Amino acid sequence: ARTAPLLQKKKAKKGKGVEGKGGGAAAGGGHGGALDSDDTSVPINIMKEGEDPVLKEKSEYPDWLWEVLDEKPSLMDLALKGADNLSADEAQQLISMVSTATIKENNLRAK
Repeated sequence: ARTAPLLQKKKAKKGKGVEGKGGGAAAGGGHGGALDSDDTSVPINIMKEGEDPVLKEKSEYPDWLWEVLDEKPSLMDLALKGADNLSADEAQQLISMVSTATIKENNLRAK
């Protein structure tokens, strides 16, 4: 019995790394996912002849950018804090989280 061509395993060619066509981190041509040693550029360029963007001084970026990755309180944390002790932003976040949880619960019941 003949197997379908799509189900057959392809043999790896000699001299090729995991990347396939070379030029990746395994071949020494990439950044390896880390910032340069001088931390002046970010290795995100995907173009063959492009350059990595240069980082600016921290003061040149907006203040909100440094808060993006801050951990936000969970639904339980906000609920335990009590409605009277929440700021306006926290109250809005609690309302949004409760609404989302209610929608998800209703969707599970509908299945």
